[in-house]
Amino acid sequence: MRRTSSNSLNIDGEKLLRLARSAIEQYLREGKTPHRRAVEPPIKIGAGVFVTLWLEAPDGKSATPAEKRVLRGCIGHLQSNLPLYEFVPEVAIGAAVRDPRFPPLSLEELESITLEIAVLSPFRQIMDLQQIRIGEDGLMIEGMGRRGLLLPKVATRLGWNQAAFFEGVCVKAGLPQNCWPESCELYAFTTVVFDEAASGQN
Repeated sequence: MRRTSSNSLNIDGEKLLRLARSAIEQYLREGKTPHRRAVEPPIKIGAGVFVTLWLEAPDGKSATPAEKRVLRGCIGHLQSNLPLYEFVPEVAIGAAVRDPRFPPLSLEELESITLEIAVLSPFRQIMDLQQIRIGEDGLMIEGMGRRGLLLPKVATRLGWNQAAFFEGVCVKAGLPQNCWPESCELYAFTTVVFDEAASGQN
C-alpha cells in the first residue's frame, strides 16, 4: 500500500517525507538532532511510526525484485506523545544512524536513498490466525519479556500465508511458536505508507 496524498488522518505525506529527509541531512552535516519546531497541523495520533531507508540494488538485483531496492536502515516506535510532524524527523534520524544492522549513513549516501514512512493504526488483538489479512495487516507479538513486529509488506514480499507470517514474527521476537496464545498476545495493525519512490521525491 502506497499513499502520498491526504487521507482520513489529514496527513500531508509529501511534507512528512521532506521533514524526514531534511532532519537526516541536518544531522549528518552538523552531528546533532535538529531542534523540534512546531508544524501545522499539530496531529497527534498516539500510534507507531516506522521509517525505512532504501538503496537502489546493484545491477537491478535485490531481495525485493518488484522494487529493485535493498534495505539500508529501518527504525520504528510504537507510540509517541509528540505531534506526528515533530516525531517523524527523530525516527528518520534513528533509521539513518542507529539501526544496529548497518553502519551509520553518510552524507554522500543520502542522495542515493529513498525514504518510506509507515504510520501505524491502533492494534487489534488476534485470536485466530485466519483473522490476519495478508497484504493489509502487520503483526506484533508480545510476551515473556519479548516483543517483535513485522510490517504488512513483509508477508507480501515473501509470499507468506498467515501461518508463515506468524512464524516470522515469532522469529523476529525470539519467541517459540508455542508461546501463543498461552504466554503471549498477538496483534494486527494496518499502515498508511508514504514513499518517495511513489511520490517522485528525492
